[in-house]
Amino acid sequence: MGWCMEPDNIKFTSANVTNQQVGIITVTPQGSCPGTPLMFSITVNPLQDATFTFPDFCAGATNGPTSIATSGGTFSFMPNPGGGVIINSLTGVITGGVAGSSYTVQYNKGPCLTSY
Repeated sequence: MGWCMEPDNIKFTSANVTNQQVGIITVTPQGSCPGTPLMFSITVNPLQDATFTFPDFCAGATNGPTSIATSGGTFSFMPNPGGGVIINSLTGVITGGVAGSSYTVQYNKGPCLTSY
């Protein structure tokens, strides 16, 4: 099965959507291209909000991110500070932090990434 296609004849543009949008594209053979039309469904999902805050804390104190806009993502250091400092990828809680140190924490939710 082959396709006859003119260069640049299929374009798809999506604005930022707040609700899922579904569109249908029908490909119809033309000219010397034999075949029957085919329909394709395209789903555009809204961007996920990966924002969060991480209040300052003292070494050994309870800590963790707050105001997580979209749950279900993972936390990590960027870059990894080493030295035995660990971040729980599900909760974002840091253990083994060194007093006076700063850490950059990133939250990955699908294609969205936020650092704090």
